[in-house]
Amino acid sequence: MATGPGTGPEHGPGPRRDTRGIVDAPDLFTHVRFRRREPAPALRPYLEHYWLIDWRLDQPYAAHVVPHPSVNLVAQRYEAGETDRERAGYAEVAGIALGLFTRKLAGRGRVCGVQFRPGGFRPFAPEHALSELTGRRVDAAEVLRTPPDLHAVLDPDDEDARVAALDACLLALEPRPDPQAALAMELVDRARTDRSVRRTGQLARDAGLSPPDAATALRRVRRGGPQVGHPPLPDPRGAGAGGVGPRRGLGAAGRRPRLQRPGPPGAGLHRDGGRPPDGVRPATASVGAPIPWQPAAPRWHPGRVNGPEITLEVAPELRLFVPHERRAGRTPLTTDGASTLGHVIESLGIPLTEAGTLLVDGAPADRSHIPGPGEHVDVTAVERPQRVPGAPLRFLLDVHLGTLARRLRLLGVDTAYESEDIGDPALAALSARERRVLLSRDRGLLRRREIWAGAYVYSDRPQEQLRDVLGRFAPALAPWTRCTACNGTLARADKDAVSDLLEHGTQQAYDVFAQCTACDRVYWRGAHHGHLEAIVAEAVREFGGAAAQP
Repeated sequence: MATGPGTGPEHGPGPRRDTRGIVDAPDLFTHVRFRRREPAPALRPYLEHYWLIDWRLDQPYAAHVVPHPSVNLVAQRYEAGETDRERAGYAEVAGIALGLFTRKLAGRGRVCGVQFRPGGFRPFAPEHALSELTGRRVDAAEVLRTPPDLHAVLDPDDEDARVAALDACLLALEPRPDPQAALAMELVDRARTDRSVRRTGQLARDAGLSPPDAATALRRVRRGGPQVGHPPLPDPRGAGAGGVGPRRGLGAAGRRPRLQRPGPPGAGLHRDGGRPPDGVRPATASVGAPIPWQPAAPRWHPGRVNGPEITLEVAPELRLFVPHERRAGRTPLTTDGASTLGHVIESLGIPLTEAGTLLVDGAPADRSHIPGPGEHVDVTAVERPQRVPGAPLRFLLDVHLGTLARRLRLLGVDTAYESEDIGDPALAALSARERRVLLSRDRGLLRRREIWAGAYVYSDRPQEQLRDVLGRFAPALAPWTRCTACNGTLARADKDAVSDLLEHGTQQAYDVFAQCTACDRVYWRGAHHGHLEAIVAEAVREFGGAAAQP
């Protein structure tokens, strides 16, 4: 099971019994043992609770849950599972679900889950946008730096040991407090627990905020970050100012998602043929307006409408983007009969920047092709090295890839990067204007039609990110020729000419210098040179290029 909505008749210390969302809770509790437990005190600002489920069944049983609009981390093992992975156990991050969740239980099994508060997941994985997870379940290793130790979490029969293992996993991720996120979570908690709250103005008065600031806080929790032009919110409690972090990084707020019937084919599509990038209805809270709680389920999605049925197979490199049920070979897919192949692929979660040649019944097909009944579609990955025709190879990185930007510049690769978040529209426009390849881990950003070219960065570790980009695009390397601070070019500098910019100790210890022709920053072989030299040597050895020193 992938959500933790309530507590069973046997439960340990923790939140009060709550069966909201469970379809036929009394019947469920006759088949499974369901408890809720409190996390460690340091984790309570971010977590609702842990939820633990055990079962031993003679006959299969189907459990149905209407999930809370929260992100969950779930470790699970199904001894009667259909795959080796299910039988051995696995951990996944479950994004906000958009409909009824059903799981068939059989034999023996165990699930240990973590339900995050609205906005509480982001401090554990700040580089991942909520839009990447909404409506999906993703392997925990793809989202968290350190996934749960499955043996420590699932093996013990002692519940205290399982809770301690979950505490240890989450504390090791070192979540960083965010005063603005905490303020927004307080507003959400008040709205969820006080049925008399109907409008943002009421919340604003109680929190000491202006109504527009309260509405902005709720939008930020729901969308995950400040939009372009939104200043940091004032903190009525006296905490430090500042934005709530990178765009779309916070969780979704409010009450349970509404279950909606699919609309007619093509209903709700944008004019460019795509769904809203985050899968939620845009927030429109204003003074005196009702609070926009629920994420809206997309009205069209492959497999949810009556139309031509095709079969589809996704390349192994792209399977992380699609639901688990579509990761094992050829699977059936119902389309609406009007959407292009490109839109169908995007609707499955695959950025078109990552799709290579599309094959329909074995023959190459254009993205504008409309799939017909009985056709088989193969989605291949882009070929490596990937060629980007029409302009010199140059890159543009979003705000989350600062370390990668500095390492690319260290290798002499033309890399534009701003440490301040300039927003998705500005990034896309800059990519088009300067004909730069936009690198990002934000799939919603890569779906913008105006970008010149784009690529998804698959890892969250800078060393692996660098190898991925160099292996994919094979840029020409010219180490020690660019300023890592501004991307300007370096030139040899006379010691006397730059002496006014140097500390006395540096003047005494070093004689060889380089200077940026754009920002005048001075470089020399300092204490960190050995570390940088190792990065350069490894890149040159694997991907080629000159290794001349400045």
